[in-house]
Amino acid sequence: MTPPTVWRLVPALGITQIISWGTLYYSIAVLGASMRTDLGISSTALFGAYSASLMISAIAAPAVGRTIDRLGGRRVMSLGSIVAGIALLAIAHVHSVLALYLAWGLAGIAMAMTMYDAAFATLSQHSGTSYRTALTALTLMGGLASTVFWPTSLKGLEWIGWRDTIVFFALLQLAICLPLHLAFVPRGASATAPAKAGASHGEGTMPARSRRIAFVGLACAFALNGLSSRC
Repeated sequence: MTPPTVWRLVPALGITQIISWGTLYYSIAVLGASMRTDLGISSTALFGAYSASLMISAIAAPAVGRTIDRLGGRRVMSLGSIVAGIALLAIAHVHSVLALYLAWGLAGIAMAMTMYDAAFATLSQHSGTSYRTALTALTLMGGLASTVFWPTSLKGLEWIGWRDTIVFFALLQLAICLPLHLAFVPRGASATAPAKAGASHGEGTMPARSRRIAFVGLACAFALNGLSSRC
């Protein structure tokens, strides 16, 4: 049976995923050239800062996941929206390479707290046996981020410039994502987690060593996918 909160939670998280991926991940593909020209830096320096944010996100993800397990996704993802807003405001006001790297470093922490890793962990706490269906729906919604934010970034660049466009993205985090996380993500974790549901039907779980190997392989796949999208 599907918990009654799931089909309110999935659309809310879907919207926050579209905004988080669009503002923190995809927007640089459109805004990057103008950022580089305005700051007077090379593409290597600019995308080095962005790449560092992805690395920081990966490093922070396990700690974020443990915190979600302990405190629930509501607190973590709500705080993540605040961190994302601050990081984007910082990016919009950088005037040096050092400031750029620091701002994108903070954005990397925000990525770990607001994007798929955090959303999937949060969803797993409240979806019970419907986790796979809910996960599929959430993933499909998140996949719309580039469709929404590439043209949004392009129009923002055309109308108000890259700095004000990123300020606008920061406001989206604070005015839309934060309220959605607070309003629709339940407090704490539900007692009907997918693992428990599976155990009740006699299904086993992967051994710890196999899980580690699987996650390393998955991480490598994501890394290669990210690299190929930049080439």
